[in-house]
Amino acid sequence: MQLCNQLLDLKDSVDNLRGNTQTKYSACLRIAGGVAEMKHELSKLQKHINSQGVLVQDLMTGVALGRHRKRRTSDTDINKSLELIQSSIASRTEMSNSSSSSKKSESVSSPDRYSIEACMKVLYEMENITAHECVAAAMTFLQADWRTVFIMMPDDARRAWVAKEAQK
Repeated sequence: MQLCNQLLDLKDSVDNLRGNTQTKYSACLRIAGGVAEMKHELSKLQKHINSQGVLVQDLMTGVALGRHRKRRTSDTDINKSLELIQSSIASRTEMSNSSSSSKKSESVSSPDRYSIEACMKVLYEMENITAHECVAAAMTFLQADWRTVFIMMPDDARRAWVAKEAQK
């Protein structure tokens, strides 16, 4: 009888072991399926990251090119402004030799009343204009419409306009 009990206990142990083995095998299969799914998700994520990296590189290249172009444009505009300032300084020197009444009559009666030179003359007649404001206004004078607007403005509006242009 004792032998039968031991055999029954052994059979129960084998059944438990077989059940545990099947449970563990099922768990391993589920884990393997999860690993395969994770590998697939990882592959998709890597492809997405690579495509985003290419987009970021393209964006950075575009920004760098845009900055480079902008600098080139700014350098050109600054050179034009410097030329305008040099010519206006020469004009200002000539103007200082004449009387203020003749200055006003020249700017009103000149055939090119809205020229850059005429605008620069009016700008130099204004008091307390900083160099920064002068350069900003000179840059804007490159556009004919703004020259006309500037000449047509009353003095107080001109001052406000020049200050606004300098803030851009």
